[in-house]
Amino acid sequence: ISKCGDPSIRWVLVEAAGTILRLSKKSSPLREWGLEIAKRRGMAKAVVAVARRLAVILHRMWMDNTPYRWEAKAA
Repeated sequence: ISKCGDPSIRWVLVEAAGTILRLSKKSSPLREWGLEIAKRRGMAKAVVAVARRLAVILHRMWMDNTPYRWEAKAA
């Protein structure tokens, strides 16, 4: 995540990514992808990577007005 834009939005994305990786018990392609990164690079980098991916997903959902699908394949 670049340091451009609103710091509070970046903070919320990182918090959401941390929750997805650490607290969520529900499996999703996004969570599985993040856990694979955590194995290779560590949890801190995985959280930032998931936050960025989450930002991309949310932006696309906003532009297309589509709901999030837990079962969808990871991009």
